[in-house]
Amino acid sequence: MNPIGAFGLGGLTACMLALILTGVIRLIDDHHDRKGKH
Repeated sequence: MNPIGAFGLGGLTACMLALILTGVIRLIDDHHDRKGKH
């Protein structure tokens, strides 16, 4: 096993999950903002 490689893979996965969550949160916030304006 390569602990450095495993740690790098985990970090990459965490970054991707963070980006996906950020995008989903932005979409939800934008949807709520549009509802509030109308």
